[in-house]
Amino acid sequence: MSSAPCDSEHDSRPVFVRAPDLLIREAEFGVVLASRTGGRPITLGGSAQLVWGVLDEPRHLEDLVDEVARRGGVESSEIHSDVVATVGRLRALDVVKCEP
Repeated sequence: MSSAPCDSEHDSRPVFVRAPDLLIREAEFGVVLASRTGGRPITLGGSAQLVWGVLDEPRHLEDLVDEVARRGGVESSEIHSDVVATVGRLRALDVVKCEP
């Protein structure tokens, strides 16, 4: 099992949440996120948009992978590494946070 892309060394089951204080607009082409404090907007499409949608509530990594798989009609094992990578990218963009 891959480790969660989280800074927490003390909790083996961190929770991933959407970052607070984002302006969110959904459109046909994806989801547009903008910080209330400025900066360039970010557009999410494809798998990032799906992961973002599943994070409508805080989730542990395995729960997130299972729900993305369910919505995508695939097995969790087929997408686990892709979801981990996507969560890592979303964290690097500061639109997803990790809570211990």
